[in-house]
Amino acid sequence: MAKREYVLDFYQLTASDDKHRPQPMTQCFIDWANHGVPNADSLPYEVRQLKERHDFVCGVVSKLRLRDIPHAAQAGAPDHALDLDDDEGLIEKAHFSLRVDSGVMVLQRNRTAVGALHFAVMLSRLTGWHVSLTPIATQNAMQRLQSQKNTIRKVELRIARPNGDASITPAISDNPRWNDAVVNALSDSGGYAINVTITGKPRAVGQNRFLGAKVLSGIKSLLHDQDSSVERARVSYDDEDSDDPGYVDLLLDRIIEKTEVEADDHYPNASEMWRAQRDVGIIRLGWQYPASLRRLRSRCWGSRLRLSHCWPRFQAARC
Repeated sequence: MAKREYVLDFYQLTASDDKHRPQPMTQCFIDWANHGVPNADSLPYEVRQLKERHDFVCGVVSKLRLRDIPHAAQAGAPDHALDLDDDEGLIEKAHFSLRVDSGVMVLQRNRTAVGALHFAVMLSRLTGWHVSLTPIATQNAMQRLQSQKNTIRKVELRIARPNGDASITPAISDNPRWNDAVVNALSDSGGYAINVTITGKPRAVGQNRFLGAKVLSGIKSLLHDQDSSVERARVSYDDEDSDDPGYVDLLLDRIIEKTEVEADDHYPNASEMWRAQRDVGIIRLGWQYPASLRRLRSRCWGSRLRLSHCWPRFQAARC
């Protein structure tokens, strides 16, 4: 089997009801892993292969493609249609690992499958809650923002029109937080996105030149809202250590990792992918191995057994 490189994104999974009370979304994944996942009616998405493993729930989120299915071919040779039954289609998959104690999800990036926005919409349909998957910013970016929260001059947002996949349009466009006039203007004009710039008073004196520190809470709330489809969130501030203004892009300055995983039949091996996602979390977020694995590792490393004898047992337990 050949190894291929895959990109992994980190998200914070949260859920709330209509009264903005937090809901136990991670517990839903545990229940689904043990009792099965309900169907998301009218959506072409599905959660598959859920498994509860140590401190994680691992699985696959898939998209079923029934129309405009591509043909198969070799380079320079004629193409031909795939041999599919009438009720069969192509399935695009993205693997994920959810840390149940923190709600952090590591999601394989697959643009042809399901992204974080549509995944959150599907979870909202399944639970009846408002579910969001928010990109996790790097520690450096958050530290810079916190240290400069009183000198923020400008916030630039780019928010996509709540439209796209026709099957999820009602879940987004019915959101009362979207102004109907703005949505209609975008739709009637064929526009795609709204660009919003929030600034302080440039000619003011003292602290009035800057935005209030609460603007950061507003941005985080918008990023947590699965209905908003934010494509850009850039915060500019006065940098005390430089004559040039500094900035943080909360979507670009986020945790992204690349990993190599063995591929079976042109797809990553599921167990290898889940293992790689957990290992990347250990490196980037300081996750610890589950207690059972730590005990096994201690016995192996603390004994006189050769590493070649212990390592296969440790690897097998990690799966």
